Parts: sequence; structure tokens; C-alpha cells
Amino acid sequence: MALTIADIYGGASGGWTLQDGFSYTVEVQVEAEVDDPPPGPLAIMQATGLAWNATYRYPLTGTALETDVRAKLLAVDVQPTAEDGRTYKATIRFGRYSSNQEAVDPDTGVRDPFAEPPSLRNRGEEQEVAVAYDRNGDPVLNSADDPFEDSPTIPASVRVYEIGRLQKTFDDSIAEALEWHVNDAEWLGWPAGSVLCRSITADRTWNSDTSSWAWDTSYVFAIRKPIVIVDGGDDVTVLPGWTLRLLDCGFRELDGSNPNKQILDKTGAPVSSPVPLDGSGAKLAVGADPVYKSFDVYPEADFSVLDFPSDLFSAGTP
Repeated sequence: MALTIADIYGGASGGWTLQDGFSYTVEVQVEAEVDDPPPGPLAIMQATGLAWNATYRYPLTGTALETDVRAKLLAVDVQPTAEDGRTYKATIRFGRYSSNQEAVDPDTGVRDPFAEPPSLRNRGEEQEVAVAYDRNGDPVLNSADDPFEDSPTIPASVRVYEIGRLQKTFDDSIAEALEWHVNDAEWLGWPAGSVLCRSITADRTWNSDTSSWAWDTSYVFAIRKPIVIVDGGDDVTVLPGWTLRLLDCGFRELDGSNPNKQILDKTGAPVSSPVPLDGSGAKLAVGADPVYKSFDVYPEADFSVLDFPSDLFSAGTP
């Protein structure tokens, strides 16, 4: 059986929408050159010679007068134009892929929901943080250069990312290994210690596309940029974003003969509020800058086991 195809000039249309971008429709006429048996729709689609990843061209046959690589093959609709079933009209549509169309298996034509890119939602969340310095870089101390009895705090925004994707399976051990851990190495553009995994949850649902169970999985991460400390002059210290910083102060100081020597006030009585220390356990000298101790309190974990796209946090960002 031999088939011939020819474009129907005037049978093309196009348009543009904000949501879908450019789209085009091209009509071609397909005719059979044999009497028996008449061709079926599959033979007509194959006669167009279009691969699943074809891009727009017009006309389809002969030399293309225009092309658009942004518009991919979306659909082919075949309808008979004669009662004997030997003449058909094929309408071919081209346009921008949506996320659902990108998840279509090109070999079977079946949508693969597990191939869809993950969703991403970004929001700010208020969190109280201790204040060590004011906006001019001066230490926050009382007039006697002592810390305030109640350490002042201010609200600060923490960026929280909620990621969702459909998975074939859900591994509890991964959730247990990552929840309330920070990344042990650079991860998707974020430095080590910047990303805190707050939760990994999943709902088991029945998926009609695959006729199987699926896991609608949600990941929540809180992100803090690295802490940059300028210690006077050109000395710069960079700490992981989730490092805990506390003022070095207390009621006791280290002494060679008495490692737990109690600090006394001017009257000789034990102090009733913490006194700044110098980072080595001794009472801080009058006029000296306060010293802060740093603690990495969250355990580390390997976040690469999540296998997210490398541009998860950057795709679509100017």
C-alpha cells in the first residue's frame, strides 16, 4: 500500500496566548494509491513522517517557508474525507510544551506523572534571633559594658521552601536521615550548613495514569545564608547559616587554682547576672569587645540522595 500526502494551502492557522505561547495548526491531505485494503488512521499518521519530537514547519511537504523550533508536535488528528476510507485529512497541531506534556513517554505516548518536574513554593517565616550588634556594628551592651539581663531578640525572616513531587516509592529511612539535619556539602547552589530539612511527608494515592499507587511527597527546607563576621581590620570569618552563636558569659571564670572560681561583684558577693567572658574562660576586660561562641548544633546529612534537578532553586529566576 502506498500513500501520498500534500499540504492543503490555506489550511493553516496560528495564534499566541500568554499561558501557552505560540501555537500552530497545519492541515495536510493524505490519499491512498491502492484500492484494497483501505488504510487505517495509524498508516495515515505514519505517512506524515513526523517524529514525536518534531518542530513546527510550514508547509510540511516540500521546502519549508517558515519554522519555529519553540513549537513542538502536540497532536495529530486524522479524519476520513470519503466514504471509501481511502482519503483522509490529517490536522497537525504544534505549540509550547506544558509540564504535563513534557512528562509524556515518547515511545508509548502515555503521560508519565513521575517524570513531571517538582513544584516549588517560597515563603518567608518569622523567627526570633538574638541581637549581638546594632545596625552600625556596635555591640549591644548596657552603660557598664555588660550584657543585658534578658538578651534582646528581634524578628528575622527565614526563607522556607516547600517542594512537592509525585514518587513511585517512599523511603522512610531517607526521611529519618534528613529531617532536622543540615546539608553536609554544597547542595543545589546552597553552601554547606545553609539548608535545614524540617520535614519530609508523603500521602499514598491511587494514580489513574499508571494504575498504581503513588506517593504525593512534600519536602520543607529552611535556608539561612552563611554568617559573615568581620573581627576588626580585614579578619573575616564565615560560618554556616545554621550555626548557633551565643554571648560568652557566665557566673564563674577559669582560674589556675580554681577552675570554677565564682565571679564576685564590687561588694564581694557572687554576681546575680551573667558577666562577659573573654573566650578563654576569664572575665572580659573593661572596654573589650564581647566574645561570642559558635556551635554547630544540627547534625549533617547527605542531601544528594534526594535526586532533585540541579536547577531546582534557580529555574525561572532572572
